[in-house]
Amino acid sequence: MRTLFFTILVCLSACLLCHADEKYKGERKSLQFKQKLEQLATLDTEEIKDLISIAGYNKTIKDKDETFYVTNNTDFRLSRLILQFSYYTLKDEMLTEKEYVLECDIPSKATRQLAVKSFDVHHNHYYHKSRRPKRDAIPYKVVYTLKRVDVALSIND
Repeated sequence: MRTLFFTILVCLSACLLCHADEKYKGERKSLQFKQKLEQLATLDTEEIKDLISIAGYNKTIKDKDETFYVTNNTDFRLSRLILQFSYYTLKDEMLTEKEYVLECDIPSKATRQLAVKSFDVHHNHYYHKSRRPKRDAIPYKVVYTLKRVDVALSIND
């Protein structure tokens, strides 16, 4: 009888401890969420721009899309980027400018490849660092500007 009573007592204690741990886990998540909000509110716009890098741009003459890599060195998950691409000839004459809204999911400290529809719908241009085409084509260079960053804050992160 004592063994049964002791077993029931241990089981009830374990259940109460689990329930209490779940309660505190929720409070810890709420505190972490508040800390992330405070951290985000104190960031400077230029500081955020420096923590998000774009590299590895590519577009051959046949490509319908322009691809590039975005590295997120912030402490936040990126959910949307607005980028402005300015396209120039190798003589620095502007060809065109395009603004792209990119829905994305880039975790903190991660890199993802993104793609945008190319401005070159007639396939007459190629990025000057890409493979040179066999036929005549116009090389160009691109300058990109980060216009806006949206972050996703989650209690589960």
